[in-house]
Amino acid sequence: MVRSFQKGIVIDNLPSYITQEMLFHEFKNQKIDGALTFKVTKVNNQSKKNFFKTVDPKLAKKQSEDEQTFVKAFVGFSDLGAAIKARNQLTHTKVISKLSDVPSRVALIISKDKESAYSKSNFVLMNLPENINIREFDEKIQQYGSLVSTNIERGKGFVQFLDDKEAKEFQKACLNKQVQFDGKPVEVHILKKQEPKKTKTTLYFKEYPQTFPESEQEEAKKTIEAHLKEVLKEFQEEISSIVVSFSVDFKKPYSFVNFKTEEATAKAEKVYKESEVKDKFNFVSLPNPNYKYNDNKHFVYIKPLKLDVTDKSLTEVLQKILGSDGVESVRVKRPTHPRYQDSQFATILTKEANKQDYIKEALNEKSPHFEKEFLALFTQDNKTKNTVCSCYPYSRHQAYLARRQQKMFQNNNYNQQFQQQQLMGRNMPQMMFGMFPMQNQFMPQQFMMPPQPFQQPYFQNMQQGQQRRHFSQKPQYQNNQGHFQNRHQSQGNQNLRQGPPQGRPNYQQNRQQQQNQFQKHRQPQQKFQPGRGGHQQPQQQQKPQQQQPVQPKKILQPKKIDPVQQLRNNLATFKKQEKRNQIQVLGQLIYPKVAELAKNKVLVNKIIQMLVDLETFEVEEVLELLEDRQSLVERVQESEELLQQQQ
Repeated sequence: MVRSFQKGIVIDNLPSYITQEMLFHEFKNQKIDGALTFKVTKVNNQSKKNFFKTVDPKLAKKQSEDEQTFVKAFVGFSDLGAAIKARNQLTHTKVISKLSDVPSRVALIISKDKESAYSKSNFVLMNLPENINIREFDEKIQQYGSLVSTNIERGKGFVQFLDDKEAKEFQKACLNKQVQFDGKPVEVHILKKQEPKKTKTTLYFKEYPQTFPESEQEEAKKTIEAHLKEVLKEFQEEISSIVVSFSVDFKKPYSFVNFKTEEATAKAEKVYKESEVKDKFNFVSLPNPNYKYNDNKHFVYIKPLKLDVTDKSLTEVLQKILGSDGVESVRVKRPTHPRYQDSQFATILTKEANKQDYIKEALNEKSPHFEKEFLALFTQDNKTKNTVCSCYPYSRHQAYLARRQQKMFQNNNYNQQFQQQQLMGRNMPQMMFGMFPMQNQFMPQQFMMPPQPFQQPYFQNMQQGQQRRHFSQKPQYQNNQGHFQNRHQSQGNQNLRQGPPQGRPNYQQNRQQQQNQFQKHRQPQQKFQPGRGGHQQPQQQQKPQQQQPVQPKKILQPKKIDPVQQLRNNLATFKKQEKRNQIQVLGQLIYPKVAELAKNKVLVNKIIQMLVDLETFEVEEVLELLEDRQSLVERVQESEELLQQQQ
């Protein structure tokens, strides 16, 4: 039988070294019955410093010096009476004093379902002594009845009773000055919680879990109104208005229905709770058949399981722990990473959120609900412990799958764009060659020239028989030709043999050559022509009558590219890539079904190629095959027979 752990005790202000084992053994030694679960959580330091300032200034100084962390413990009980007895026993016997020297506070927790049945009268006590302790305060007030919690903050005492009669008796005793601390009477003030005012003729519905952009908000309003009208068909005459609006920050819709009378609202509330939607009141989900939102369902991941474990063997063990109705689905998988292929992990879908606590207790050797049959399924490895990896609601799992599908779609689009850019990049140098000629306003026209072809390296020029240049000689680049010339050679050295110069030239010879070159550059209208062996010799100056007009240099014009044809080519490549992606996605969806139906497993890939051929079939026809199993079986048999006949 499954038990509920909604009632319990909270113990505050415990030091960090206290663990679940210590609490379990301490409760066992003191013979406190009814305790089923033990849980310890950490607490922020700053809140504890403020607490000690109000309780004891000496402890506040120790806290500032040591700066130790604190822990809050929760102990779950199956019965409320056992929880009340345990709280009284803790305060009287001072069990927690053995664990720590710090004053601790014990509070009672009541289930939310029965919270309305128990009245919680809150009182604030004034005129308390400065050095009062929580234990003394709790023990004295506990004489007047059963308490839920007590606390001291800033010289004020807060008391919370469980019963109305006991609370009234305590109030009378305070008014008669019977409750005293250090000979001083206590002042009493009643603390009431202010609840939000809501009109009784309206039904409020919280925000929906989905977000909608501005373009889809009008359609969402219509679907929500239609959904509410279908559920509340009986109250169409009594409904005054249905309002649907969107929140500005989150872009989530919320709605409320106004009725004419209070009786109609109460009846409509019952009808909506008992409707087929099966959602809690003050919450609505859109009527989408593919999306089932339910916070009660929870996924539980468990590792590491043995390789012999199957779905059936795990479900049999879980049914003994959780009952026949506790588990909805169980699936055992092997991880893809080669390092973790020695074990398996399981995903369990429970029908209720509380069922995950029982699985954790069955794995814990120190809990009273520990079961050895469940532990025998795990591998005995020191590195990997038997743990529940994660427990989260079914809605979060659906959101994770949607995000994963969106990321896959974005990656496919990115791959398509990258391939398209790669195809365009091959033709880019040819297009750029004549598309952007050099145009500079500060350069004269005689220096503007089209881009030259790629120049050959030095060793290739040497193979063609050109002369080698000495390290002391500087190269000179000519305007329209892509070879180098030697500035230092004159007309008299042209008839010498080609090859490297023998020896280093003298200083006077180099000086004379530089002066001659300087005079040549100063001569006006001087032209050069190529001579023998790649050398250039100066030409004599012509008369102005014999001079010919200078022809403008030819500039390469850009190649004319038809933009329409280029766009057609790009669209053709994009359509081919899109068709390939569609075939790949459809093949991944149809593969597991064809693998089950095909008798000859060797022909599975060929059968899928025949079914996913988009030249003969459309995408919608393939999707219809996935939904209709009978048509898929017939199509697989026909294709398998055709392939066997061809063989």
